[in-house]
Amino acid sequence: MSETTLSLPEIPDSKVVLNEREAREVLAFFWPSRKPVIKTTPMTMDLRRYAQALLVVAIDGSYLLGFIDILFNIILRRKPGTSVKKLIRKVAQKSAKHWWKHATEEDLEDPRVYESVRSAIAIKQRKPFEDRLKGLTSSIPKAKQRIVLSDIKPDTIAWI
Repeated sequence: MSETTLSLPEIPDSKVVLNEREAREVLAFFWPSRKPVIKTTPMTMDLRRYAQALLVVAIDGSYLLGFIDILFNIILRRKPGTSVKKLIRKVAQKSAKHWWKHATEEDLEDPRVYESVRSAIAIKQRKPFEDRLKGLTSSIPKAKQRIVLSDIKPDTIAWI
């Protein structure tokens, strides 16, 4: 894959399905080194919405890559906790269809996220994430946020 651009979906408050604890789990998944800060940061609606949008992009980006070596990956994948597995299914099942560009309805019955996609999103969203943790949402552009994934290949599945 050379380069593709994914957009963080605009999620209205009424469609945010992650609660505070779940949003913390998602943010800690993307930025494990920031877990102590995430644990103590007040989980605003903006942070919950952001966590859910990141999860949508991670699932969709993983489906864009495809599952070339699926059997190999399933055998060697990192094993998430059962609560994390439940979160990804919760977002996939309760999501609006227009959020998904690459994942089909059938894909969303058993959603997956590649580690390479998780890592790329974490790197490219580091600044907006840190700004949100500091409560600096006014410094985040109002335009649709885009994440460019380039030269990413399917690898270990981080969430399945």
